[in-house]
Amino acid sequence: MKGIFSLVIVLIVFSCSRYDVNYDSQTKVIRHGGMGITHEFPLNSFESLALCLNKGADGVEIDVQMTKDSILVAYHDEELSELTTSSGSIHNHNWNEIENLEYSKRLYSEYEVIKLNDLFTNLPEFKDKKYFFDVKTFSPDTTGAHLQALISQLVSTIKNFGLTNTTVEVRKEEIGLLVKQLDPSTEVFVYRNWDKALSMNIEYGFDGITTDVDLLTQDRIDSARVVDLKIAVVNTHSIERNDLAYVFGVDYNQTDMVSYVLRKKE
Repeated sequence: MKGIFSLVIVLIVFSCSRYDVNYDSQTKVIRHGGMGITHEFPLNSFESLALCLNKGADGVEIDVQMTKDSILVAYHDEELSELTTSSGSIHNHNWNEIENLEYSKRLYSEYEVIKLNDLFTNLPEFKDKKYFFDVKTFSPDTTGAHLQALISQLVSTIKNFGLTNTTVEVRKEEIGLLVKQLDPSTEVFVYRNWDKALSMNIEYGFDGITTDVDLLTQDRIDSARVVDLKIAVVNTHSIERNDLAYVFGVDYNQTDMVSYVLRKKE
């Protein structure tokens, strides 16, 4: 019966006009990588993140990697050549090798890869916003040293800049456990397939699930709520997907359409 109810919700969303969905819920507006995938600023750039926060979003999601000399960098892909004028992986470079590195797309050529510390140094007025840190673990290190150093640096950054509302998104339980060991006040959300994410949260006492909005069902929401887990959704890069996030009443919408969502919430 619940499965039928979930299908009905989806059909209602996709059959309604864009003005029929109530955006005045408690769902927080979290911008994906700043202004999202369709904006003129590249994801994770200072300009994208700063503009998002200044527009009045509740917070932002930032992809985090670490250089060979333990500098945290806001960057999404494993290969620098995917988005920038350099090559290789961030974990194989020292910061001075990629400092001032520009994004390669023609529209992005004046924007640079940034250190996490530089972002918060220049935006102290936004320390109370909600920050989702998506930890990227591309390093092949099997000793755990790289991972431990990355999380240690991230927790230090959170504390040093007085960030009061933070979530670390993880795909492995050891990362989440390390976060909780170093800073129990920081939330841990598991970003895996739904069943695995739910079981990891229950087993290790984490705080929530990050999932693709298209994978939501009422059954899944109920299974999270019954054990007091929060829900964040990603891939809300269309009007219909954003509507779905608000129909389901998730806790955080990591949207790629922040201007649209903020207008709808007015």
